[in-house]
Amino acid sequence: MLVANINHTVIGLQSLGMLPHIVMTDHGMSFGPDAPFSCTRRAMLESQIGGLQASLLLPVSYGGQHRMAALVTGDNSPEPLVIERRSLTSLHRTETGQEFETGTGMVHENAILNRTNLRLDKHTIQARIRYRVGDPAKPPILSMSALENASLSIDLHQGVACLD
Repeated sequence: MLVANINHTVIGLQSLGMLPHIVMTDHGMSFGPDAPFSCTRRAMLESQIGGLQASLLLPVSYGGQHRMAALVTGDNSPEPLVIERRSLTSLHRTETGQEFETGTGMVHENAILNRTNLRLDKHTIQARIRYRVGDPAKPPILSMSALENASLSIDLHQGVACLD
């Protein structure tokens, strides 16, 4: 369990996995047999070797690329998609500094922001991608900003997950 002094409630995937028919939006969450649930796409999960962190993987498309992105419930980046790179210099753009709250507290981060068309599972939006220094071997991250005007449906008992 992680305890942090933050203003938002953060619910991890392992805790969410205990509930049936979860439907989350940027305004709230419902679950149980009466939740408006219609997802049928098979869920893909990723966990680190230690097993202490698990991520739900959802398909994303941007700039002609198609990848699986890890939904990170503790990432409140203002951009819905975060891509880690070894270096930002090859992007030939100006870095922007931002401060925002995550599941572990306030973060100040320098990143490069790139506006583009994104397809996050079944949800298509015009938004910015956040490029930051990190491990490029990790999948891209879907932050909680991906839920703006969208609905995330999860039922790990049935093995399904969708972002509409």
